[in-house]
Amino acid sequence: MFIINKFKSPRFSETQKNLSILKQPALSLVNDHLIAYPTPSNLNYFWGFGSLAGISLIIQIATGVFLACHYTPEANLAFSSVEHIMRDVQGGFLLRYMHANGASMFFIVTMIHVLRGLYYGSYQAPREAVWCVGVVILFLMIATAFMGYSLPFGQQSLWGISVITSLFSVVPFVGTELVQWLWGGFYFLKEPRFCSYIQFCILRFGAKVGKAENILLIAGKFFKFLNTL
Repeated sequence: MFIINKFKSPRFSETQKNLSILKQPALSLVNDHLIAYPTPSNLNYFWGFGSLAGISLIIQIATGVFLACHYTPEANLAFSSVEHIMRDVQGGFLLRYMHANGASMFFIVTMIHVLRGLYYGSYQAPREAVWCVGVVILFLMIATAFMGYSLPFGQQSLWGISVITSLFSVVPFVGTELVQWLWGGFYFLKEPRFCSYIQFCILRFGAKVGKAENILLIAGKFFKFLNTL
């Protein structure tokens, strides 16, 4: 009996110690959302596309930060800076292709995620707010991708953004001013290149606050953590 207790007690104390660490306020948020997250037993593979979207998001952020280090947001230098990334920067071509194809993968995964929500009725009560937040994030993603598409400033970028942004001119009363705000001037050239880059960064930040279906829950956990201090 003494030998059994001597054999089991270290394992029991180690487990108890690990549990006590996870119950600390600083790690409770991680534990509740990544380790001990309650899930139903009837989930299938379609519930994994939200996590895949998160992985795609991380790839986009990582590759985008490195690409931004070598990109020049100016009409006469934008395309040349992209060529510089492709030809002169070591591994630059890989980063650019990862970023470009990663954007396509991000949208494919996100669309499957949205279709899964429609099929299983995830928009129904009591999750209407979660669905609305997700729709807002989707539109921010579309706007971000469109602004990012314009940054290389090739022929496709120039005419694509010129045609699409001109559609906003049909908005009553403020259409012309809205187009000028999107262009950053009266035409889409030098100064607008920098303006478009800033808009891209702002929209990217707004869209990537997401995986924000649980943003209210996370905020609640954060304030709960503050109350324990």
